[in-house]
Amino acid sequence: MPHSKIIEQRLRFLRFDNDTVQTLQQAQNLFKESIDDMLDNMYVHILGQPELKSLFQNEESIERARTQQKKHWQRILFSEHFGEEQFEQTKKVGQTHLRVGLVPSSYMSAYCFMLNASIVLILKKYKDDPKNLTKIIRALNKAVILDMSFVIEAYIEAKNSTMKEILRRATHFSEDVKHLAEDLTGTVQNLNAHAESLANGTDKSGREGSGPVQDQATIRKFLNYTEELSGQVDQLNARLDQLTFGDRLSFRQKQNTSFFARLKIFLKGR
Repeated sequence: MPHSKIIEQRLRFLRFDNDTVQTLQQAQNLFKESIDDMLDNMYVHILGQPELKSLFQNEESIERARTQQKKHWQRILFSEHFGEEQFEQTKKVGQTHLRVGLVPSSYMSAYCFMLNASIVLILKKYKDDPKNLTKIIRALNKAVILDMSFVIEAYIEAKNSTMKEILRRATHFSEDVKHLAEDLTGTVQNLNAHAESLANGTDKSGREGSGPVQDQATIRKFLNYTEELSGQVDQLNARLDQLTFGDRLSFRQKQNTSFFARLKIFLKGR
């Protein structure tokens, strides 16, 4: 469904009409004067939560998030209309939340903190004007719910897309590993046969070795198989890297190929 249709349906269901927009515009100056203090208080609260504080790398990242949040609220809550531009902005917010690891429950809790602070502000300003008081709070609730609905949907959409990509990569990865495992099995079997042949002083057919020339030929075969095995393990490691760093999945340990490198150097030095 086109974005314009989604926006139209959501606005209609929430009864987010021109009167709502005008009401929010009426309260715009009130929020402009107080939004910095409200944000400061909210970030004190956020940074007091260990699971949320860990999302910020440094003071610069905190200030950047705070600045973007201020712009977003001013653009969403007090725009003259809600259209494609605002919709795209909410999508970016949801995608950013997934990227940095901010789960919807924490996002909603932070928004609740800001909404409550906004209601307190409105109550102080319009305590003697119950008609406007009720009207502004209703309009604010509509704007907040509208914004949250699009942000959370964008978060879920982005997460589903990421999971599908992880599943696709994991499927290809398992197929690649299966083929590599088959190749490794064959190479190891040949390697074991030639290692045994070298140890016993016989060639692959079981005949007694004929001297240095035969030994050198057997060693070369052995080296070829170690080279092949090392290459196959490198391929497996490369695929593990793709899965580990591309999809943010982790494996505790990967095969170390340094043994094969040391073995080749040892044999070549004989």
